[in-house]
Order: sequence, then C-alpha cells, then structure tokens
Amino acid sequence: MKGRHNILAGLLLLLVLLAAAGTVPVWAQVSELPSLKEIYRDYFDLGVSVTIAGWSDQTIDKHRELIAHHFNSITAGNEMKPEATQPWPGTFQFADADRMVAFAQEQGMKVRGHTLVWHSQTPQWFFRDASNHLIYTKETITEQDRQMVIDRLEKHIEAVMQHFGDAVYAWDVVNEAVSDNAGSIYRQDSPWFRILGEDYLKIAFRKAHEVNPEAKLFYNDYYIDSPAKRARTVEMLKQLLAEGVPIHGVGIQGHWKVNDTRISDIEESIRMYAELGFEIQITELDVGMTGFTEEEQAERYRELFQLFKKYTGVITSVTFWGTTDNTSWRKDESPLLFNANQEPKPAFWALVDTEKPWYVNKAEHMGAAAFIGSSGERLGVLKPGVYNAADLAPLGFTLEQVSAIELEKGYVISFYAQEDCRGQAWHFTAAGGFAGSAAASQAQSFAIRLLEPENVVLNKPVKANALAERAARAVDGDRNTSWSPSAQPPYWLEIDLEDSYLLTSWAVRLHGSGPLGGQVAESPFNAADFRLQVSEDGTNWLDADVVEGNTASVYENSLGFVPARFVRLYVTKPTSVELNTNLAVYELEVYTGGLGPSADSSTEKLQNGGQGMSGIEISQVPVEYRQALPKEQRGRLEEVSYPVSSYINRERRLVTDKDISPEEAGREVVPGEPITKQFFIYLPPGYDAEDKETQYNVLYLLHGVGGSRYEWLRGAGQAHDSYVICNILDNLIAKGEIDPLIVVFPEGRSAHDWTDTSFTPQKTNLLGFYYFDYELRHDLIPFVEANYNTYANIADDSPEAIALSRQHRAIAGLSMGGMQALNLTFGGYRHGLAEFAGSPADPRNGLAATVQTPGMQDLFAYVGAFSNAPTSSPGSVLGRGIAESPHRIELLYLTCGDADSLAIQSYRDAIEGLRDAAGDSLGAFFQVVMRGRGHDFSVWTNGFYNFIRLCFGKVVTDESVDIVLTLD
Repeated sequence: MKGRHNILAGLLLLLVLLAAAGTVPVWAQVSELPSLKEIYRDYFDLGVSVTIAGWSDQTIDKHRELIAHHFNSITAGNEMKPEATQPWPGTFQFADADRMVAFAQEQGMKVRGHTLVWHSQTPQWFFRDASNHLIYTKETITEQDRQMVIDRLEKHIEAVMQHFGDAVYAWDVVNEAVSDNAGSIYRQDSPWFRILGEDYLKIAFRKAHEVNPEAKLFYNDYYIDSPAKRARTVEMLKQLLAEGVPIHGVGIQGHWKVNDTRISDIEESIRMYAELGFEIQITELDVGMTGFTEEEQAERYRELFQLFKKYTGVITSVTFWGTTDNTSWRKDESPLLFNANQEPKPAFWALVDTEKPWYVNKAEHMGAAAFIGSSGERLGVLKPGVYNAADLAPLGFTLEQVSAIELEKGYVISFYAQEDCRGQAWHFTAAGGFAGSAAASQAQSFAIRLLEPENVVLNKPVKANALAERAARAVDGDRNTSWSPSAQPPYWLEIDLEDSYLLTSWAVRLHGSGPLGGQVAESPFNAADFRLQVSEDGTNWLDADVVEGNTASVYENSLGFVPARFVRLYVTKPTSVELNTNLAVYELEVYTGGLGPSADSSTEKLQNGGQGMSGIEISQVPVEYRQALPKEQRGRLEEVSYPVSSYINRERRLVTDKDISPEEAGREVVPGEPITKQFFIYLPPGYDAEDKETQYNVLYLLHGVGGSRYEWLRGAGQAHDSYVICNILDNLIAKGEIDPLIVVFPEGRSAHDWTDTSFTPQKTNLLGFYYFDYELRHDLIPFVEANYNTYANIADDSPEAIALSRQHRAIAGLSMGGMQALNLTFGGYRHGLAEFAGSPADPRNGLAATVQTPGMQDLFAYVGAFSNAPTSSPGSVLGRGIAESPHRIELLYLTCGDADSLAIQSYRDAIEGLRDAAGDSLGAFFQVVMRGRGHDFSVWTNGFYNFIRLCFGKVVTDESVDIVLTLD
C-alpha cells in the first residue's frame, strides 16, 4: 500500500496527533496484568491445559508465572492419556503427570484428568489377542476376546485413578464416542466400539465410579453443541442414564472458530445437557481466527464468556486448550489469549470485563496515552482521566517536553486552556501529524477519554452509479451481503447521513472478507484504489482518506474529526488484477464518536447545588451496582401474558369497547376481539403474592422504536447470571436508597400484528406508539393492579383514590419510549411530524397530525424521558398539558447526551417553554445533559438510576424547582 492522505485536518480547532492506535502500553510483567482467575472466581473455575515434556514449548517452566497468575485449574494435554500412562502392558509411567499434579498442588490449583478411554492415543496392544492379532479386524470376535479387552480397560482405569487418588477431582472418563455422521449414534471406527459395542462406555464409567466414588465423571466430546451431533449425544446420554450409568457431567470441548458455531446453538446445548441433570464444563476452549482479525476474535471470546457467565452454577469450569498461540495444536490459527511472547492479545482484554470493548479494558489497566519525548523516549503513560498540568510533576516531565503521543484505540486526549478542563479545548485523536505541541504546552489541564463509536451510515439512504438496487446491502449491517457492481469504474456509493456529524474513523469490508472471497486477510481481488469523500451539500466533495495499492480485505483507519452530512466511497481501481473490473463491498462503516466519560465524574451544579430536595446527588451508576448480589438478595423477573382489548388494528383504527369519540381516536372506533400480549415484570426481593398487606410502588419502563420488552434487559447488559438493570434495582433496595418496588417492561406498541409493515416501510410500526395510552389505561395497568400487590388501585375511581394511586405510579422511557412518557402523559400531539398526515389509503396511517392524546396525569405523578425521540411535542405544548390538568406533576426528569445527533435537539425543544407553560403545576424539573454521550445505554441506564431514586416522595415540594446539570 503506497499510503493514505488525511486532507481534512485542523478544522474547528480540532487538531490531530501522530499516534499508533493500540500500541500504548509497553509489555508488562505477568503480575501487573489483571488476574483472570480472580475476575471469574465467583463464576466458575478457569483452567488451562499443559504439556510437561522437557523438549516442548508447552512446559510448565516456560509458562509457570502466566499459568499461576491466571488459572486455578489444570489439565494434562497428553500426560494422562493411555499411551502416556501405560505404553506397554502392565508398565505404568506417571513421572510427567506427577510433576504436573505437584505443580498444581503447589499453586493451589484443581486438577482435571484427561482422559481414561479414547479411540486415539491408545496403544494397539490394548486391542490385540494372545496371537498378537488386532481383535477389531477379526471377522468373528469371541467372548474371550471381549473379556480380555474388558479386563485391560478396567485394570487401566483402576491403576490410573488409584495412583492419582483425590488429587484429581474430575475425569474425562470417555472421550469422543459419538459419531460425526447421522447414520449412527456411536463412532464406528473406535476400536473400543468395534470390540465391545456401546457397553464400553458403561463399563468405563461404572469402573471409574467404583474406584473413586467422590470423583466427578465426565463424558467429553467436540461439536456436541452443533444441533445434529448434539441430538445424537443427548440420545446416548439418556440411554446411559436410564441404565443407571454414573455420569456426572458433560464436557463441551469448545474447539471453535470466529465464524462457525452460533452462540444460540451453544446456549441451547448448555440448556439441554443441564436439563438432563448434568454439570457442564467447557474443557478444551480455543477460537481459531484464520481469515479474521484479532479484534474479531476478541469479540467472539467476549460473546462466549457473556454466555458462560449467564449459566453460572451450571457451568463449573472453563479450560483453555493451551497457554500461548505457539503451543496450541492449532498454532496456525492463533486461537488462544496470549501470543508466542506471552503477551496478552485483544481476546485476553475482552475477558477482563465482557461488558466493555477490549481496548477500554486494556486502557483502564495499562494506560490510554503514552507521552513521547523529542528523542523517541517514553516520558510516561497515563490511564483515562482528568489531569491538571501540575499532575505530571511526579512523573518527571512537562507538557512542553512532549513531541508525540500514542493513544490506545478509541481514545481522545483533550487539552484545555484552564485548569479542571475548562476554557478553550484542542482535541487529538489517533490520526495524522502531530500539530499540537504549541497547544499542549499552553494547556493548564487535559483529559483522556473514550470516543464512543456509532456507525452513522448504518441503514441510511444510499445512492450508487452502478447496481443501485443493491447498494443498500453495503450499509445494512450484514457482513454476508454485498454491493458488487461489475460495469466500468469508477464506482461510487453515496450515503445521506440525514444530519451533520464529526466523523472519527471508517472501515470498508471488501471481497476477501466475505464468504465468496474465502474470508482471507489479503486478496488481489480486493479494491486497490479508493477514497472516502465527505460533503455538506451532496454536491461538493472533499477527500477524507485516500488509499492506493490496497490488498487488505478489511481496510480501516482513523479520520481525526471530519465534519460531514454526506459521505461517498469512490473506487477507481476495483481490484489489483488486470482487466478485472468487479468490485465487492460487503460493508461500509463510518463512525462518529462522542467524548465518553472521564475517570473522574464532575457535575456542574447550576441550581440547587446539583441536589434533589432530599439530598440525592445526580451521578453515574456506581460500578458495583451493576454487579449481581447473592441470590437471596435479588428480585425475580417473570414474563406474563395478558389480554388487550384496546389497540390499533391493521386498518389503523382504534379497537376498544370504551366510550371514545371518533375525533379523539383520530378516525373512528371499531369493535374487535381481545388479543394477547406479554410483558416482563420485576418483583423485588421478598415479594410474596399472598402477603396482601405489603404493597409496592410501580414503574412502567418503555422501550425505543426498534425495541421490545427485552430492550431494557438486554440493552443495559448482563453481569454474572442476571440483567444489569435488575442488579441496579437490587442494589438500590439492598442499600436502602429506594423502597422495594415493581417494574413493568411492556411491549410499547399498540398494534395487532407487530410484523405488519403497513404502518411504515421501516417496520417500526410508529403508529402503535402513539396509541399505547389506551392500552395502558384500560388493559395493562388494570391487569397489573388486579394481580400484584400495589398501592395503586385503578379500579377505584373516586377523587381520593385517584389522588393517592398516582403518587405510587411512575412512567419513563428511552428514545421513542421517552416521547411516549411525555406526549401520552401530558396530552401532547399524537404526531409531531407532518408526514403522519394523510388519507385512509396512505400506508403511513391516514390520521390528522393535530389529534391530541387525552393525557394520563391522573395516573402518573412521576415522569422520565431519556433521549426523547424527535417526534416529541415541543415544550410549550407539553407544559400547557401539565397546566391544564388538575393533577400536579411532582417530578419530570429529562436527560440526553450532548453528542446524541438524533435526540439532542428534541431534548432541547421539549425543555424550551415547558416551565413557563406549566408554571406551578410542575414540581421538580430535572434537565441533565451527559457530556460526550450518544444515543445509547450509557445515557439511559444512568437516567433510569437517577430517576428511580427521585420518585415516590423523594422530591415532593410545594415549590417549583428547576435543576439543570451537566454530568460527565
């Protein structure tokens, strides 16, 4: 590759600096790395296989410190297999295995035995008769032949297990007995099966249990997570269990690749084996990365360990099959966590915290910014955080001495003219030439922060000069579909971002990255010469990045900070092969990055000292609140079905048996049959349905336009074996910060058929969001309050009961759910956009844009909107709805990220004029901007955390108070 040219540098006081992304930390001692065994101690054992042979790279001596630091379980790669322990009849050799066991005991590690019975690495003498003939090749196998082999099998098991005794807590008794072929359950080429049939498994497990009744006995195999082989394995295990064969666990080997087995198949396998009563262990884990990058391998490992943590209690051990890539039996695929120099790869960092990107974990432990002197010397390395210039004194250098800075992937360093990161700022990323020495030397403070990426071209409108009908495939998020023109270059692909962004990086996945290209790292059929162009008007284009002579299947690069409304991929040479004009683009990704949180959160407390009236400080969710408590301190999550009689049908008409006028319905009211929907409900620790005297507040938590009842649960992430959003609730309750409460996660669209695309071509069923108030009032809330122990009782419509009940209900939502919380509660317009007007034949809806919702202030006293969607009503309309209701809103909590290009304007519009219109009918009005955050759960989880701490009497005041905050 000849090079690249970053044309748009230095705009908007945004400078760029020379930085080798991902190269910040120099190699550290093993002891300086976070210990994986400590990180996973509360989940499962973390093991590793080793080989003892002195000539091997896999010796304990060479990797002693690495093994001891990261693992608490050990498995012999070869030293306990039959050919190692009994190479000749009656001659047992245990020296190498004994050395491994002694090392494990010295380090306090458990030992798994692998393996007693296997068709491979078993000496042939086991299967020879007295005449030295191989018994399994004979036309007729006599009973004497069978008994001879049984005796050898049982004596081998007895001798090996007695030798190791209780030093080995678990054994892979039988390894790889199931056939890879659909024609039979059992592996037909196994000498054990050819001589003894399926009885050899029964004999082996029964003998092993007889020798050591305390040992855990496992069946171990590969690919038993794939549906076909899993079915045969389950059938075999069921048969053995039915005959009383003592099998305690299943070992899923885990020899996977980045792109093969689906996570869903692995999860289903874990569930099915667990339902048979088995303990599960992942026994030989490695993830080959041929044709993929280390980052993609890291993501695969992260997904796997997220799954494993979900099944804590079922999965009791995870063992890696080797220590470093060069010691692996799959060394050409580099499948492990450490390279040949024992240096941690991105896969290692991905496992440090599976809720964060690997590079964030690495930066937080090893540093995100390295400061380089004029002679290339490393002056110092700093972790993410906020620093004054004087803080560098203990490190022995000043900003004036800095000639270059190396930044970890995804991070930005910002220099400020004043202390405590205030005043004029200069931002530097990992791109271009270092032009900021003068700015850095004048700075009084600086911050090292994460750029949180968002792919701004994903599913955006696209045009192309060739094969335009398939151009959308290049931005659909599916890396297996492509835009593949084959006319005459140049080819171009233009995307309307629908808003202006500061672009920070981009990537393009070419021919070799796809299934037809072999998923290889390099190929002459990849686009050779191309450029990324940007524009503010779609007519005048500037080059943001120029690439020549490329052969990489995935090209990616940083951009600094490049402003754009439109982007264009412009390809002049589609391959490096002469006369070949075929281009393949599997995915184009262009990212913007909001400035993420610094290590030290700071709050600008503009009014009321940043405090709620009860002294509650608005802050980020404490890290420990995301973690699961002991099970006895946790609430429980249930999925519930309920009947719905008020909904929008396929004809876009309101179906209800209530007295609602056609004008209020927006068209007309029609009869219809009830439908069934589902919601999730969080019940707090100690909830007892029979205890009618203990009653609870209720929060209704709404999802976004593309979400469902799962969104808050899955989007906020998982920790241990539970959802983070539930963990936050459990921790708040356990620490007495909130009273125990019920949280309902509904399906927030009022629509008969969620797959009906007649509402919108984008399949978002927008209309259903605007009519969900009817379902809430007439179906969902009555169902919840009739079936759960709540303070509120909607069935009692007396003025006193209404006033009391609304003090015990809250409603909040993210994005489109935030719009619902505002518009539906305060009675704003049903539709904030003109496009929703139309005729009855209009597939969008055919409803008038001015139809007002009746409002729900009689139901809710506490309302939260997190990054409320652009269809929200303006503040003057919302405030007027608040003022016209006889019911006072005690709390309104709005929050948004200032880097949220989708919602920041609608957030501001919802605030503008709201207080003036609402007057004293609104009590506490929180307006919280999160600095550098986008349209994501970093805002929504924090919004939920702060909102729920303020609800249900915590901020009730006779005065009207506005609290305006900026939260890092």
